[in-house]
Amino acid sequence: MTWSDFEQYESKDVGSGLYIYFYDIDDTFGLWIGGVPSDKPMYMRLATKTDMDNAIDIRTGDVKAFIKENKK
Repeated sequence: MTWSDFEQYESKDVGSGLYIYFYDIDDTFGLWIGGVPSDKPMYMRLATKTDMDNAIDIRTGDVKAFIKENKK
């Protein structure tokens, strides 16, 4: 996945130094993508909004299982 895969979606730049874009998905989940746009993203983390440590990298993790486990 690259930065261009997300160009069509609205985001908010929440970084300081690195580019960190936040994509608000719904009441439970958000997606954080960080890195330098001239390079591949360093991370693409799907997380619960109540616990940002409860997250997976969407490139390597089981997104469907994560959503099922954490959906309210």
